[in-house]
Amino acid sequence: VLSLTKFRIVRSPLRACTFSTKSAHVTTLCLWLCSMFPAVVLMVTEKHGVYFSFLDYNCDYSRSHEDAVWIICTVFVGSVGLIAITITLVSSIMIIVIAKRSTKRGPGKLQWRGLVTVLLTVAVYTIATLPAVVYLLASEFMAENQYIFWQVDFYQFSTYIVLVNALANFYIYTLTLASFRGFLRSRITLMLAPLVKVCCKHRTVGEAEERRPLLP
Repeated sequence: VLSLTKFRIVRSPLRACTFSTKSAHVTTLCLWLCSMFPAVVLMVTEKHGVYFSFLDYNCDYSRSHEDAVWIICTVFVGSVGLIAITITLVSSIMIIVIAKRSTKRGPGKLQWRGLVTVLLTVAVYTIATLPAVVYLLASEFMAENQYIFWQVDFYQFSTYIVLVNALANFYIYTLTLASFRGFLRSRITLMLAPLVKVCCKHRTVGEAEERRPLLP
């Protein structure tokens, strides 16, 4: 959604001001309903089969009903994830292409820091999300002799590598965007200002107490 929004703004900057909040809310609602579909289906069909999994240290559902429900849920989530990766890659590439064409038409130069930010963000998102998509789409077609590797090793890898996407954005923005570093510096200074004020106040009072006996 973020990449599509950026692409739409870059593609039609004058029309971006006319985008209604209603369309944004409807789009967000549709995406939220899609994300809730597998969870609701499993809550209804497997409500008595919840267990704690030590593979990812999370509550999961046991596969006690028909395989059709699990196949629909896993293929649906995997397909949505694959579509999201494709849209992110395509829209990000188109943003870069449009920005490069715009710099050729005008006197401005291409902002390489912004380009590096986009490329790193998309690369980390793709690397962190693709294993989970592969696991969801291919888990129903794995042979029995690959069960341990696929359902244990690869499952843990695909589950934990997704966390890299959430952790990496902060460091990417900090390394590539000077404006973000300035924002962090100002916020840290603002948060530490009361503490510095209190420390300076205690120091001033202490120095006054030490100097008092020296006065006639």
